[in-house]
Parts: sequence; structure tokens; C-alpha cells
Amino acid sequence: MAIITVLELIHLVIMVVGIGYIFKDMVKPIAQSHDPIAVIEKSMSLSNLKWGIIAVAPGVVAHEAAHKFLAMGFGMQATFQSSPIWLAAGIIMKVLQLPFIFFIPGYVTITGTGTPLEFALVAFAGPLMHLFFYFGARYALAKRMWPKYTNILVVTRYVNGFLFIFNMLPFPPFDGFHVYTNLIRMFTG
Repeated sequence: MAIITVLELIHLVIMVVGIGYIFKDMVKPIAQSHDPIAVIEKSMSLSNLKWGIIAVAPGVVAHEAAHKFLAMGFGMQATFQSSPIWLAAGIIMKVLQLPFIFFIPGYVTITGTGTPLEFALVAFAGPLMHLFFYFGARYALAKRMWPKYTNILVVTRYVNGFLFIFNMLPFPPFDGFHVYTNLIRMFTG
């Protein structure tokens, strides 16, 4: 069995580009130029796509990878898929400049058997990655490690902190629901 398939890689690229597009205007490195025309031209350029990808996509990719690889480690089948319809909805909300954008860029389908603790750990592994990126960005900002990339680190911290909290909500289909219900199943049988 392959660790990651070609189809999963295609889904990964779709997800990363979609995330980059949605966040492209939210994140920019501190401008090198003081020429207002150059700053405006750069903000209108699709080149900002890379800054959205750099700030947000690693946390989301790590989230899905944690689900997939931990499930596989427990002997389960796990397949990553992008969610084109939900991703398109997020892009449309971005184009319409709505104040809040909701989208689900991807997910991992998991099949097989395991204990409630294993399923709870698999569900928690994704949000845990957001916590890792949140504290990593927070540390880098506190230590002023990369002043040129302060804006990117602020967005990384904010988005990953939000995604951790959001994903841990105890409602289906969020990861938190699966964490809590499997922990309850572990203690109640």
C-alpha cells in the first residue's frame, strides 16, 4: 500500500492553491519598497498567492497528514481528499468579499477497526498540528526571529489558533466531536 497516492497528491495541490487564493490578500511580508504604486500593484498581483500558501497551508496540510498517518499507524485505511465544492464555496465568499469565509479544504476518510482511544487520538492529531503551528508562530514573534515576516507569522498564529478551537467544537462533523465521543465510548464501553 502506498503512503500517498497520485490522486491524493492532486487533491493536495488543489487544496493548497485554494487556501493560498483565499488568504492571498490577508498576508504580505513587510514591504521593501516605499513606492505606493509598487505596493498597490503587488497587492493586486496573484503573486500574493504564495504568501497565503506559506502562512496557512502548512498547518492545514499537517492537520490532514496527522489524521492520515496516525490512522495508518494504527492499521486503518486512510485516504486524503480535497473538498472541491466546499473549497469553491470559500473562494466564492472571498470573491464576494464576505466578512466571514467558511470552507472545508479537505478531509481524510478512515476505515478499519480500532479502539475508541485510537480513534480519539486520530481525531485529535489534526487539531494538535494547529496548536503546534500556533505556538511555533507565537514563539517566533516573541523572539522577533524573522522581523521581515512578522505579518505572515501573525496570520499563521491567528489562523491556526482559530482552527484549533474551531476543530475541537463538540459538534459533528468536527474533530472535537470524534475526540469527545470516542473518549466517552472508552469509559462507558
